[in-house]
Order: sequence, then C-alpha cells, then structure tokens
Amino acid sequence: MKTIPVQICFGTHCTMMGAMDILEAVTELKERMTDCLIEIEIVKCFGDCNLDRFAPVVVVSGERFNSATTEQVMARIMSEAIRA
Repeated sequence: MKTIPVQICFGTHCTMMGAMDILEAVTELKERMTDCLIEIEIVKCFGDCNLDRFAPVVVVSGERFNSATTEQVMARIMSEAIRA
C-alpha cells in the first residue's frame, strides 16, 4: 500500500491563514481512502512564513505548497493516489 506523506505547518501564522481547514479536509480524505495511506504530520513551523507571503505551508510527498489552498493539497494527494 502506497503511503502519501503530508506535512502541515501549524505555526501561528499558518494556522491563522487556513492550515486548520486543510488539516480537516486531509483527515476526512484519509478516513475515506482505501488504496493509499495518508500519513499526516503536524509541523510546528517551517520557519519561513515571511509576513503572510507563504502561509499556510504544506508539503505533500516532498512537493512544497506556499500559500496552500485546500484544493491544491487535495488535488496533489489524489494525483499521488492515482499513481499508486
């Protein structure tokens, strides 16, 4: 079974800019996936929010998303799942 690692920054700035919404969506998807394992890691801070320009930061299978949206993250996870 393929594992898809997802790292979500939960520093103060990323949390305020939508990281919680992304976590909720990824968690729901994880519960529904049967052919892949989504491994969620909460990261305290990637350390480079840079005054709103990059928050929230999410990394999916090594690909970094600055100013990540739920739609971007979910699309990337689904793309990985299809390749499984």
